[in-house]
Amino acid sequence: MLNRHATVRANKDRVGTAEFYEKFAAFILAFQKNNLNTEYLLDQSEKAKRTRMAYIALDSCKNKYQDSNGRILDTQVRVGL
Repeated sequence: MLNRHATVRANKDRVGTAEFYEKFAAFILAFQKNNLNTEYLLDQSEKAKRTRMAYIALDSCKNKYQDSNGRILDTQVRVGL
């Protein structure tokens, strides 16, 4: 997810949408509250489940980019779970 965020931020032709940045922020917050547990996809604790749900929401975000006129560009690229 950090690579995906960096890719969106580094794109010179398009900017990230508010939806993408909101979902990324929710994922980071959940990840931090889960003590940076990198096993959140497998762990069954409540904190890991919240992190996993934030991950899935971010992963399924179709509206990552918008052009300079604010038009949404559907460029969904999913990563496998």
